[in-house]
Amino acid sequence: MKSGYQFNVKHDHIQIVCDPDFEITKESVMEQWKRLAETCKKTNLRKVLVEACAPKRSMTVAGAQESGSFFEKEGISALSMAFCFTNYETDKLSDFFETVGYNRGIQIKFFNDPKKALKWLEISEEQPMA
Repeated sequence: MKSGYQFNVKHDHIQIVCDPDFEITKESVMEQWKRLAETCKKTNLRKVLVEACAPKRSMTVAGAQESGSFFEKEGISALSMAFCFTNYETDKLSDFFETVGYNRGIQIKFFNDPKKALKWLEISEEQPMA
């Protein structure tokens, strides 16, 4: 089964690169989050860069809430997640997802600019963006 994304463990963060046809759904995100939680626990890394180009999204408010609450339920705290989505406009659902994460100790922010995402994560090393 094709996952629709690649995980890359760097020395200071975890990079998730989504395939061009990746669609943001509750199911696809929860699959990613389960793998990410395992990786965070194994590596003790807490900075995550998620990259995608104009991802499609089929997510409900309930799905966004569950997604934003996932890491707290897994016992993972102090997680910083930068979503660098080119050709993507944030909306109320994106804002809601950020708020749910924040209320559970997870920092979430959306970016269109890779350099700004890396700076926000405090990652000094330039990484090629997908």
